[in-house]
Amino acid sequence: MTVPRKVGILTLPLYVNYGGILQAAALYRVLSDQGHQPVFLERRRDRKPHKQLARLIAENLPFLDIKGFRTMARRSGKHRPFIQNNMSVRSRPLRTVSDLRKAVSEHDLDAVIVGSDQVWRPEYHGDQTPLAYWLNFVDPRRSKRIAYAASFGKAVWERPDLDGRIAPLLADFHAVSVREASGIEICARHFAYDDAKVMIDPAMLVDRAFYDDIATVPSDAEGTFLNYILGLNDTSIEDLTRLGAELPGVSRTKFLRLSLGGDDITINDWVGYFRAAKYVFTDSFHGTALSILNEKPFVSLANKRGGEDRFVNVLGLLGLEDRLVEHADIGKVAELMKQPIDYVAVRARLEELRADATEFLANALA
Repeated sequence: MTVPRKVGILTLPLYVNYGGILQAAALYRVLSDQGHQPVFLERRRDRKPHKQLARLIAENLPFLDIKGFRTMARRSGKHRPFIQNNMSVRSRPLRTVSDLRKAVSEHDLDAVIVGSDQVWRPEYHGDQTPLAYWLNFVDPRRSKRIAYAASFGKAVWERPDLDGRIAPLLADFHAVSVREASGIEICARHFAYDDAKVMIDPAMLVDRAFYDDIATVPSDAEGTFLNYILGLNDTSIEDLTRLGAELPGVSRTKFLRLSLGGDDITINDWVGYFRAAKYVFTDSFHGTALSILNEKPFVSLANKRGGEDRFVNVLGLLGLEDRLVEHADIGKVAELMKQPIDYVAVRARLEELRADATEFLANALA
């Protein structure tokens, strides 16, 4: 019998990160389904006061969009309904370690889970408090420290200067899981922690009912060759458009761009594009996850800047290593798109991974 726990969830600040928002909502759902009482910790970047003030002014200047700050603030606001609907219990905005420590006390948390996404990649923290993601604000004598599918993003640890400060924090974790196998080696080599396990991203842990609840299918989404690629150039667009015309059953080629100036859509529509697509080509980790969950013919392009190891790991776990390409070679992409995927086998592997993850969380929170 599950003993209900009050569990804080800490991930990177959400802002306009579609995949980050999705995985946080998914973990919230999983914990709720297990009988726990999750509390989403609303992290904000702890910038120096003058930088915070400058950002606030830039977000509210009329007729000017300095560095895209106004657009980003508007888009962030557009995602609030999804966050409110899918993570109903949330803390106030938390910037400092002191804020985070107070939130643990105010919500009387039995545990705090850090993860998933690239929470253990300091380059992505963008503030003055990187150790917050190793839960330095949680007193391990009162609340459990847990990492679920925490990702370093890359196979190589980028901040060895932090090793001596992270190691004693990690030693007081009740349970640690990472999203990539390389994270096990990083924990052992740099932090002398030898008990980390690999777990799947929360977006793949939730069942289909979660996506049935949140997906809305845009009018232009049905039967598309969906391209969700960062940094597309004109040549790639032309080549991929030609490829889309050759693929059987494709109604049109859709280029989904969520960068500033691109498609301005909700999380629900974003999920809906993958649900309705006929084929998918993506260099996004969560785009890859959604392709698999919707059992689409897909090809993933290795995203070296964002972290190729993320793709290698999840595709390897599911026996889909051959769906990853290093370069946008249209001939290779076309060849792979036409090769069927054994989704019966993928489904079986995914169920095993879900069982492992469910057991990990249950034991960690027992």
